[in-house]
Amino acid sequence: MKYGLITYKNTENIGDDIQSYVAMRFLPHIDYYIEREAMDLFVPKEKEQVVTILNGWFLHSKINFPLSPYIKPYFISTHFSGYNSGGIRTEYLNKYAKKYLAKYEPIGCRDNSTIELLNKVGIKNYFSGCLTLTIERDPKIKKQKYICLVDIDEEAEKLVLDNTKKDIRKITHTLDVKENSKLDWDTRFKNVKKVLDQYQAASLVITSRLHCALPCLALGTPVLLLYDEEKEYTKDRLKDYAEILNHMSTKEFLEKGVEFLKQKKHTNPSDYLKIRNSVEKSVIDFIKNVKVNNNNLPEIKDYSELYVKPKKNIDKLYHLAVDDMYITKRNYVNLNYEKEYWKKEFYILLDKYEEMKKIKEELEFKFNNIENNK
Repeated sequence: MKYGLITYKNTENIGDDIQSYVAMRFLPHIDYYIEREAMDLFVPKEKEQVVTILNGWFLHSKINFPLSPYIKPYFISTHFSGYNSGGIRTEYLNKYAKKYLAKYEPIGCRDNSTIELLNKVGIKNYFSGCLTLTIERDPKIKKQKYICLVDIDEEAEKLVLDNTKKDIRKITHTLDVKENSKLDWDTRFKNVKKVLDQYQAASLVITSRLHCALPCLALGTPVLLLYDEEKEYTKDRLKDYAEILNHMSTKEFLEKGVEFLKQKKHTNPSDYLKIRNSVEKSVIDFIKNVKVNNNNLPEIKDYSELYVKPKKNIDKLYHLAVDDMYITKRNYVNLNYEKEYWKKEFYILLDKYEEMKKIKEELEFKFNNIENNK
């Protein structure tokens, strides 16, 4: 059996690499690194399904959903975003996407905002919690007397610096996309491990980042989440976890932070353990019992020629027209229909971007060749 790890090459947030890092330990081995934002373009070396864990945030490129037919997904700790314009919103969960998700019901959701979205379109689901709660402690790492400040407000930073004698380490989850994308995955996961080791050794972590706070719970490091509920995007992602974390709004921290810092001992609530144990068992059981179905898969040559090649050209335009593109149909079974659909969508985009005439000519040539060689 083959296994694939979902990764996001051009992420600006190390939290995405942490999501891949945590999924990696559940896979017996890794045969493929599958790009998160191009999962529909994935083609294996042989005509077979590749087992993957679909934990994390989906999706910037809404035109890349559903996934490649060669992917056997396990939807666990999944967040479908309605933001960043490319997110999978209710209106984009059309009949093909719904049919696809229905094959893998129930969908394990990372948060209640995803549950609400799936409920609206009639997809069975449940709250699974986040896989980052299963990160394992490194027994070689010893506690030290420093505080990590991870992407918090400048005023909150100043409050901490003015009211503690402990060493302060300021860490950001924001990456230099250009430089980070050049690194191989072994190096990127070593960088993740370095960050997690700092969190484990810290006496306290104060952060606005979900994928700093949840790993800290798993690593046994006291953590305070600064969670600003009035921000809708933040609320959708963090609300469910504020209940199992020490948390304050930034405003509350500026009022009560000094008192918090003076506490002799900081501890975490233990409520997360139930979620951790459940999601860990779920993934282990899936990997142990998973079966793939290699019947009725399209021929690799057909899928590559009729879908992948023309779709790559369309993806170049997608970033120019993401807010104008509206999907009405998707179909991976009838590849001839898929060809005609994408041809239509491509010309809709080209009407708006005349400067892309060269790509139009190239794609026109490809489509003409396909039609002439039926």
